[in-house]
Amino acid sequence: MPRDDSLEMGELTDSAFYILLSLVEAKHGYLIMKFIEEMTDHRISIGPVSMYTTIKNSFPV
Repeated sequence: MPRDDSLEMGELTDSAFYILLSLVEAKHGYLIMKFIEEMTDHRISIGPVSMYTTIKNSFPV
């Protein structure tokens, strides 16, 4: 199933979960990406395009 369908159905993707978890305290984009890498022992790496697209689609204005 494509990611867009998952977001429309209200499912929480792995990327969205880790981004939300990293925002317990305010952080800018670079720190969010580094926090996720450190939290997952470098098993998950989220790039800027993926991160900002996930944020945009998860929190429509």
